[in-house]
Amino acid sequence: MALSQQKARRAASERTGGRGGQRVRRFTREVRAEMRKVVWPSRRDVVQFTAVVLVTVLIVGVLMGIVDLLTTQALTLILGWGG
Repeated sequence: MALSQQKARRAASERTGGRGGQRVRRFTREVRAEMRKVVWPSRRDVVQFTAVVLVTVLIVGVLMGIVDLLTTQALTLILGWGG
């Protein structure tokens, strides 16, 4: 096979991702390269972020409970529910 034909086949194979096994290896290699770029948070950061989320959820839950209670009371007065 001529050298130019080999180059043409190799270029076509690279454009389509090559054979199945080669595509998996390439994908794995690219995933590893991307994972090396990730800046992972420290344990302290994770604990702090988790605390912020839990406090926020607690505050929003309490506020929604208050709104629900007030809405229920207002509808009870307006519609005369509960006799």
